[in-house]
Amino acid sequence: DDGVTVFMTGHVLRELMNLVPRVIAMHQGKYITEGPPQEVANNKIVLEAYLGKGSEQLA
Repeated sequence: DDGVTVFMTGHVLRELMNLVPRVIAMHQGKYITEGPPQEVANNKIVLEAYLGKGSEQLA
C-alpha cells in the first residue's frame, strides 16, 4: 500500500469491476453502497437502481 487513492468513474461496469478491488455505487448523485466488486454487483438496491424493480431475479 503506497497511500495512493485513484478515483475512476465510468459506465462500462464490467471493465471497471475487473480492474479494482473496491467499488462505490452511486445513483443520481446519491451513495448506495460500497465493497468488493462482486458484492456490490449483487446488491439488491444496486440492481434495482440500475436495472429496475425485480432485477434481483436476474443476478
